[in-house]
This record gives sequence, C-alpha cells and structure tokens, in this order.
Amino acid sequence: MDLFANGTFFHCHIAQQELTRFSSFHSQTESFWREQEEKLHKDYERKIHDSPENSHEEVFHKYVWEQYQTLTPEFHRESLLISLYNFLENQMNTLCEKLAVSVDSRIELKDLNGKGVERAKLYLTKMVGIDFNRFGEEWGYIQDINKLRNCIVHNGGKISSAPNNKLHEVIRKNSKLTKTETGYLSVGSDLIDDFIATLLKFFEKMEAEVERYGAIKSAGDSSE
Repeated sequence: MDLFANGTFFHCHIAQQELTRFSSFHSQTESFWREQEEKLHKDYERKIHDSPENSHEEVFHKYVWEQYQTLTPEFHRESLLISLYNFLENQMNTLCEKLAVSVDSRIELKDLNGKGVERAKLYLTKMVGIDFNRFGEEWGYIQDINKLRNCIVHNGGKISSAPNNKLHEVIRKNSKLTKTETGYLSVGSDLIDDFIATLLKFFEKMEAEVERYGAIKSAGDSSE
C-alpha cells in the first residue's frame, strides 16, 4: 500500500485549492454583473431624463429587455452550483479509486448500489471506514444542494407543486433561496459562497479522516 505514491494523502488538499479558484471565479463574475447593472441603471436614468414624458414607458420596456439580455446572474449561479456539485462527485469518486489500493476486498465502487456522491459515501463508509458522523452539518447541506441540483438539471429550475416535495423545506430554511412568482427556483449569490465554504470544511475533515485511516493501515502493516 502506498497512499503517498498515488496522491491519496494530497487529494483533499488539492481539492481545497481548486475550490478557492471556484470562489475567486464566482466573486469576479458577480462583481461584473453588479458593474453591468449599475451601468444600465445609469443609462436608463439618463434616457428618462433626456426623453419626453410620453416616451418614458417605451424607454422602460427597452431597459427591461436590455437587462434581460445582458444580466444573467441566475444562469451563472445555477451553472456554478451544478459545476461545484459535479466537482464534489468527481473528487469523491477519485478518492475512492485511490483508496481502493489499500482495501482488502475485490469489491469496487462500481459494484455498489446507488450512484454519485451517495454511492461514494457508501464505499468510503463500508470499505474504508470513514466516519461520516463527523460530517453531519456538511453532509446535510450537501444533500440539500443535491435537491437544488436535481431541480435545475431535471426540471429546468421549476419547483414541483407537490406538497411532499422536499425542496420546499430546503427553501423554507435557507434565506438565500427563493421561489419566484412563476414557481421557479432563484439562487442567491451568497448561496454559492456558502456551498464553497461547506465543501472546504468537508474536504478539510475528509483529509483528517484519510490521514487517520492511513495511520491505522500503516500500524497494521507494521505489526504483520
């Protein structure tokens, strides 16, 4: 077993570095949207000031259309949420593959039931012995994000009106999420910041768990 050679012990640290790049990208993009919004608002005020009153309604509708055409922060946030969740899934799957070299079993990740992060969690729990009780807050948040991700990917962001839809509870308890008048999910900028912060904590804890596992395996190998 050589968890150093295959990069297992550095995996979670590198994941945290990648997440800081996601954070920087999000911050820069949101700053751009704010600048664009301010620019359009000033342009609108100038047009209103320079045009006769009977044309103000026309100017207003043109401004709204320009804003719709130019400002699309919702698309950015939804795309980034999906990308971050995909990043998490890929990192967990890769970690399972790296740790597999030290697991005394022929069972592979693909042999387990389920899919995505839940299947990776099952492998890490059953085959590696990672204690997910240490990830209570972070894992609960990740499960909520999964519901948002599924709504965006599979339903175009349209929230099911079914009263038993668990997404309603997620929105109710998170002030950074709203349901629009037309029934669509609206993701606030701060939610992306929270998701990144949660993933950083998740991988920090996972790093400690991997190190604990490595120490146990090394001690076992030394006693043989």
